[in-house]
Amino acid sequence: YGLAGVRVGWLLADPDTIERCLRVRDVVDAVGSIPSETIGAFAFQHLDRLLDRARTILQANHRLMGAFVEGRKELDWLVPAGGGVAFPRLLGVDDVSDFVEWARRHHDVGVTPGSLFDTPAHFRVALAGERSVLETGLQLLGQALDDRGG
Repeated sequence: YGLAGVRVGWLLADPDTIERCLRVRDVVDAVGSIPSETIGAFAFQHLDRLLDRARTILQANHRLMGAFVEGRKELDWLVPAGGGVAFPRLLGVDDVSDFVEWARRHHDVGVTPGSLFDTPAHFRVALAGERSVLETGLQLLGQALDDRGG
């Protein structure tokens, strides 16, 4: 978390799978971005600090999202065990896509419709960002839900 613009990754697998992936990478992208790889290598040396920061952000934002969902009778969710997204369900709606688009147009709030994940009654909310951004987003989402009669 906090390094979204850095395009590096890592792979945990058995040696044969790793070898096949390396061969594919040689064909697709033999050399990665040197700045990204340098930053990524540095970040891996400081994973504890990055993980502590991410956990602090996510724990606070999970609590904020939980309080929001619990205060909305038209929403339901399975509390995520971790991670940077929430995936609440809008009760009584088969597909939230129209609501998501309406909320974006009329309330300037962006969530991702669940139809993109084969779960159209749900929507995705990012939890990995700054708390103030999530607070504002949830306030706008609440206004959108109120205005739709929820």
